[in-house]
Amino acid sequence: MRTKISILLLIAALSFNFYSCKDEVVTTLELDKNSIEFTTNEAAAKFLEFETNSINVRAIVPSGDNWCSASIVNNRIKISVKENESFEERTTVITIDAGNEITSPISVSQAGRIKTSEKKINSFIIKADKNNLKSDIQASIDNVDKLIKIRTNEWIGNAKELIVDFQSPGTLYVNNEQQKSGESTQSFFEELIYTVKDSDGTSEDYKVSISGPMFTGLPVVSIFIDGDKEVVNKKPALPASFNLTNTEDYKFDMSNTEMSIRGRGNSTWGMPKKPYRIDFPSKTSLFGLPAAKKWVFLANYQDPTLLMNDIAFELGRRFGLEFNHSSIHVEMFINGTYRGNYQMTEQKEVGKGRVDIDTN
Repeated sequence: MRTKISILLLIAALSFNFYSCKDEVVTTLELDKNSIEFTTNEAAAKFLEFETNSINVRAIVPSGDNWCSASIVNNRIKISVKENESFEERTTVITIDAGNEITSPISVSQAGRIKTSEKKINSFIIKADKNNLKSDIQASIDNVDKLIKIRTNEWIGNAKELIVDFQSPGTLYVNNEQQKSGESTQSFFEELIYTVKDSDGTSEDYKVSISGPMFTGLPVVSIFIDGDKEVVNKKPALPASFNLTNTEDYKFDMSNTEMSIRGRGNSTWGMPKKPYRIDFPSKTSLFGLPAAKKWVFLANYQDPTLLMNDIAFELGRRFGLEFNHSSIHVEMFINGTYRGNYQMTEQKEVGKGRVDIDTN
């Protein structure tokens, strides 16, 4: 009898243990991946799939990482990030908790803002109202070859002190001197290089390439005739003002000097490109030559080289002939319009510094 009771008790215990184990549920959690990567710095959201038999799943983001958030949406984990305004990548680890100490980590990373180079020039303008010009001079900018290209046929009275308006994310320097847009002045007759410095201290050099009759390297003569008149006859002489810009030696420069202009020559006066004579009210030196009232500008229209007269004058000097003409080639503007290359020389006349002979 006792044996029978013992067997029954053993069967009951085994049955209890069997059904107890059968009712115990093991918590499971499986993620399709354990990392999420955001490859841009923009605000975005991504979803991650998971499987679990738990009804109490939580996504836990470290308290200090408020740029990232996570939530459970229909058996998917939604991970969102805010815009990353820094240049550095940021990372965090989100914990998925299914309860019963069942967790799984998810590594989240987001790229930083791509740093664009500040070493460039976006615009470069020589404005008319700041430089006494007829119109703005707009440069073209080559940010690959680092070249500022300017082309103009206009006479520029202050080419040695031009004011430039520019736009650049960096800081511009010329010869280590910081430039201020719309304020700083530069001479465009000299080699000109703008250095653009980035906020990280690196820099790029932009060379200025400027072309046009003002920038051939030759001196520039500009004559403004009163009333914008044109020289259509050899007489009478027309009152005018004389401007000289010497690209190499500033001491020869002249500005708004009173004088008069008239046509000259015989057969050459009938050519499309007119020769001229100018007269100053008192003896005036040009380019350091002996002072005189009268000076001549030869057009050399029939000479494609523009050098035949120049060579003849030079041969006379080398042979030691007396009373030879000087010869200086200039770019000529009249009333602001380019007229071509002219050869400036003395008027042939008796006088000191000219044909210096005794007339008695």
